[in-house]
Amino acid sequence: MEYNVTAKDNILGFPKLVFQRKYSHTDSQCMAAFVASMNAKSSEMGLDPQTIWMNPSGREDDGVSYSTAKSLAIMTAFASGYPELCEIWSKSSHVVKRKDKQDITVTSSVFTNNVLTNSYPILGGKTGSGFNLERTFEYNTLVAITEINGHLIAGAIMDATSASDRFNAMKQLFEATEATMNGTTPSPITYATKACSVYVPSCPRTYLADKFTVIYTQNENTATGTMSVAKVMTAMIVLDNLTDINKSIKIASADLIGGSGAFFL
Repeated sequence: MEYNVTAKDNILGFPKLVFQRKYSHTDSQCMAAFVASMNAKSSEMGLDPQTIWMNPSGREDDGVSYSTAKSLAIMTAFASGYPELCEIWSKSSHVVKRKDKQDITVTSSVFTNNVLTNSYPILGGKTGSGFNLERTFEYNTLVAITEINGHLIAGAIMDATSASDRFNAMKQLFEATEATMNGTTPSPITYATKACSVYVPSCPRTYLADKFTVIYTQNENTATGTMSVAKVMTAMIVLDNLTDINKSIKIASADLIGGSGAFFL
């Protein structure tokens, strides 16, 4: 990958090029820099130090990324402060236009389970599922944003009993959140072992982790695998650095990691 850096100065009303230099970096160097930015942003946000990102995708190839339910709920609330992301992850599907006219329809896995969507409005979120390196344990994770009693709520579910049970667990979390907000006794989440919900403030990107108001928790400080929920942090790093999300990008061979998403050629 090659970066072109230029600088211009406006001399007597006419722009003049005063500096130009090319920087070349390998794919592995770019990946390392991106992951370093992910972990740096976690620290800047004040997320639990147990939050460690291994790669932008969340796949276990380079080691499992870890976090806690509380940190993921806060991260999700923080991410809702990016208007571009809100426009994207609130949609159930999107048609990706390809130059060869063979368009790809991408469907969000967050909206595939009616147990959750029939009970609460889902305004965004991300699923995650996969095994540890030894393939002896499956991580099932889900983050989502909803509205309860006129308040935006961000929730995180970790270590659900199955991929489909992530949605049952999130429904239970939102029910427990609603009960807590109403001053009644909440029922525990039985479809997952770790959960947390927080209020989404009006300007979430101005808040650090310790300023978010937690509503309901269950083993919220125990770290476990995030899997593809890591892509929420990935999206924020991209939006922090990309000036135009509509411009064309080149996909390198290292980007084609497979998985459950759309396939690009």
